[in-house]
Amino acid sequence: MKRILLLSLLLIIIGFASCAEVRPVTKSELSETNIGLFTIIEDTTWEGRIRITGDVYVQQGATLTIKPGTVIRFNRIEPKLEEEEGGRNMVSLGSPYFPGAEIIVRGRIIAVGEKDKPIIFTSSDPTPRAGAWGAVNLLGSRGNVFEYCRISYAASGIQNHASEAKVTKCIFHDNGTALLFKKADFDSPCVMDIEYNTIVGNKSGITAGNASAVISHNDISDNRFYGIWVHAGLDAKITYNDIKKNFHGIYLDKAEPLQISRNNIWGNEKYNIAMARETASGVDALDNWWGTADTVKIEKKFFDKRTDASLGLITYEPFLGAKVAGTVK
Repeated sequence: MKRILLLSLLLIIIGFASCAEVRPVTKSELSETNIGLFTIIEDTTWEGRIRITGDVYVQQGATLTIKPGTVIRFNRIEPKLEEEEGGRNMVSLGSPYFPGAEIIVRGRIIAVGEKDKPIIFTSSDPTPRAGAWGAVNLLGSRGNVFEYCRISYAASGIQNHASEAKVTKCIFHDNGTALLFKKADFDSPCVMDIEYNTIVGNKSGITAGNASAVISHNDISDNRFYGIWVHAGLDAKITYNDIKKNFHGIYLDKAEPLQISRNNIWGNEKYNIAMARETASGVDALDNWWGTADTVKIEKKFFDKRTDASLGLITYEPFLGAKVAGTVK
């Protein structure tokens, strides 16, 4: 039996050598399935090791299910369309897609790992940087679930355009933006449930606007630009998060009133909460812990009406005298 297997393997290698450049084959390549410029038209399950070599499109009506322990690595691809020579992008580069390889979901994706067998979405580059691949890109789709996933080196780890998704117990690191969601381009609401995640060490944490969301029990820290950027139209409940050591903790840009309560918001480099242009509405940020009970120090970490009369006022009293327990697991 062993001799038959060895002979079969030898024939396969000879077959490949006859039509391709001969080169050493790595152990990871022998066990990796290459997928790219591919449309999923019916319910499909992935497991094992997968390399994405170009855009993968999940068509409406189809569900992509990813099993625990699956490792998905994305190639860095040139920003060219499929019809161009060597192009690996399916769609217009001016659309809400990315030049880098991505999974585009119009149907549904169910990526539920386990604590000891997470699903990994990452770059195939041996020395990756943020933006080495595109995104898991949800476009007008419903019922998407991500649990116990680890997502790294994407331009936008999970991007939600007018879709519905639940993201729990996932780790995001070294992405351009960990999670980005808004209602855009599709005729359906944008809904996100983001709970018990670790969003650490990205360029930006969460960017959101024109959507409804629950953002609770997350560790949002050490992100280079901001923890949460709130754009116009976001109806969100932001509670029980640790938001610390980002450049800005929460950045409000044309934002409507939000519920920001029972968070630990402290130690952010520039401001714990900052208001940007045309943010004239006040913000209730009651019952949070700010790392100190000194109101002068607390207010120094706000950029609001106290600094610029055109902006709204951050109302923060009463505030908590001790750190909120049970924010993250």
